[in-house]
Amino acid sequence: MEKNLPDGLLSHQRESIDATRAKLLEALKRLKDGFPQRVKPGTPVSATSVTKEAKVSYPTIYGPHYADILEEVRRIRGGKAEKSPEEKRKEPPKSRRTEKELRKIIEEYRKDKENLARICHRQEFEIKNLQRRLASLEGRKGGGASVGRGSGTNVVPLDAKRKTSSTDAVSPANR
Repeated sequence: MEKNLPDGLLSHQRESIDATRAKLLEALKRLKDGFPQRVKPGTPVSATSVTKEAKVSYPTIYGPHYADILEEVRRIRGGKAEKSPEEKRKEPPKSRRTEKELRKIIEEYRKDKENLARICHRQEFEIKNLQRRLASLEGRKGGGASVGRGSGTNVVPLDAKRKTSSTDAVSPANR
């Protein structure tokens, strides 16, 4: 408590601390007895459940005026103390997945990668076969053999650049 406060503020502060203490103690008793009013029945006693039941902010119980109440909560929990908000902020976040789960995920990704590599290989093989067939058809065209419905074919090699001639261009009037 502040010693430099005027008497009126000092007494108000003391009343406020006493009222909060009463709320926390009543909440702790209700939780221990199994008859909470604000949290679900059966909720274990913890700093969080006591502050929710008392309808006070969570950091309040960690204040210097309520150290004995926090100690009682820790005693009830069997020495398993909840960490203060400051302690929680300092510790690294916990991984939500175990190492075993992560290894399984990695193995699944490795299998997916292998399957995709096989698919790529098959596609490359198919592309090469189609390129050979195309080259064969182009060879026939040059040799006088007819392909398709007409005497000529409109097959253009993929790697060749097609030059647009004046006869290939379509004017807006011819559309």
